[in-house]
Amino acid sequence: MQTGAFTDRERAIWKRLPLHPQPQPFETLTSYLTRLSSANGLQSMNELGVLAGATWSRVKTHPDYPCPVYEGLAGIAGCPAERLASTTLLHLAQHFGYSPHPKPLRRFLHTSLAPFLRYCPLCLAESSFPYYSLLWRFLTIPGCASHGCLLLEQCGQCGSPLPLVLRTPRLGCCPTCQRELSTCQTAALPRELMQVTQRRTEELEMLLSPRSRTVVDARPKVIGRRFAELRHLRNLSITAVASLMHMDERVVLDIEYVNQHRAATFSDYLQYADSLGYSLREVFASEHLQKHLTPLGEQQMVAQVEAAAQHLQARGIPVTQRSLVNCLGLPRTALHAYPSLLSSLKRDMQERRHEKAR
Repeated sequence: MQTGAFTDRERAIWKRLPLHPQPQPFETLTSYLTRLSSANGLQSMNELGVLAGATWSRVKTHPDYPCPVYEGLAGIAGCPAERLASTTLLHLAQHFGYSPHPKPLRRFLHTSLAPFLRYCPLCLAESSFPYYSLLWRFLTIPGCASHGCLLLEQCGQCGSPLPLVLRTPRLGCCPTCQRELSTCQTAALPRELMQVTQRRTEELEMLLSPRSRTVVDARPKVIGRRFAELRHLRNLSITAVASLMHMDERVVLDIEYVNQHRAATFSDYLQYADSLGYSLREVFASEHLQKHLTPLGEQQMVAQVEAAAQHLQARGIPVTQRSLVNCLGLPRTALHAYPSLLSSLKRDMQERRHEKAR
């Protein structure tokens, strides 16, 4: 009886850690877990994984990506699982309709995220509880909008690169020279980069926050329709936009019509918005996305089918009714609601067969 009581008491101790600081706004998961471990006197980050029953290797190999270990961590940290999820790239994935699974999300973000720590020493110096920001992970942000300085990409004391995941829970310290990162010197942002930094910061703060409830059911194709709308407002063709982006037309078509394999990256979306002269905040404005949730009119559908046909031809795929609806991500019977369009498609396909027969 005594042994059983002792065992129950020992397990109860670790149902929640003695101290449980909460995540800060836009703090990374790796930063929060480091602070949590340090506050509770843990000697290594591996200890936290053991206590939480988490697959710590997943956190180490895919730092700050969504991972299925929230429940165990949330329990011992005294932190709601939803808040813990906000320390990852989950909300950005949801904005673009991406699966939180690391493989497709990594493909989407592979040119956008730094594989090492980038940081603002002034942010670390002024905070009572220093932490690392998710915003710093993105290479598209050159500096800190709050302090008007460049982000550092290595230790300012010894020049060593800084890993995203530490072995020992000591935040704000270079693991090589053991000096404080908050004391490192940085340079002021050049004037031409200040506006870029401000715009990118606002865009990423929006994308790393939960989506508006009014567009929570919006699909990637709704975002594509919004891009197409803005392109038409600028009186630009797909070819013209591709030229401005210095990209293949297939990238533009993939954004607007969302190819089944989703080849466009986050960098491509940013570049497309820049080429049109809009910010992603304007692209994702809920009132504009909401109107694209309604079914398309016949004229809009004709434009979509024509662009889809162009996309298929560029990829060397025969233009058929089946290939068109697959490209557009529609049910096979979707075009039946547009009888005149369907008749036109049948005539075009018959003409193509006659040309091949000749």
